[in-house]
Amino acid sequence: MGYLSAKDTGFTGIQIVNNLVEGITVSSTGAINPTDNYGVIDLRSYKFSYNGGKIIDAKPNIAGNITRVNAGSSNITSFTLSCKINSKPSKYEGEIAKYFLTWSRSKNIIMLFYMPNETDSTLSYNQDTDFFYSDLKTLYDVLWDSNLGTNPYGVSTYGSSRFYTGLTHSSGAYNACAIPVLIENITVETNAGIIGREIKITGIILENEGV
Repeated sequence: MGYLSAKDTGFTGIQIVNNLVEGITVSSTGAINPTDNYGVIDLRSYKFSYNGGKIIDAKPNIAGNITRVNAGSSNITSFTLSCKINSKPSKYEGEIAKYFLTWSRSKNIIMLFYMPNETDSTLSYNQDTDFFYSDLKTLYDVLWDSNLGTNPYGVSTYGSSRFYTGLTHSSGAYNACAIPVLIENITVETNAGIIGREIKITGIILENEGV
């Protein structure tokens, strides 16, 4: 089983070169990642949701007294990661909030992707199988990697842009179909006398301007 993951690129701008994500502008804060697990943060305990669409102007036309509906510009696509830890959090779970707080205070681009377990995960088209059943794939297809020619969502041409995770899987580098995001805010709620905490992370998904 794979798991949802996040990793800081260390850049405030990215581009695709030879099918791999490359940084353009180095962040003044540098890459903020944990020292273990290839610098990847394990988000398997977090619930992922997103919200996207268009701004529609449905105000009545006063002059003609008719309803006027105009399609406006596209909304940014926002996402939320939420987690409720009812028991005492592990040291690693406690550390995760530190990284998201750092990211919410910087312009660093963070990559979201599915990370395979080294020992028991199998790959499909060089991706963790769980990725193909996830909402992350939908966002990757529509917002980031839809410029694949005549078969934009077909598995035979799947994934023209990938992110080097640092992991080697099956004797090869694991380059994930990842989406770039900006973290906007993190809210952590703890209550006196109650073990545990609630964490809510919000952000926006960056779209591929070359599509």
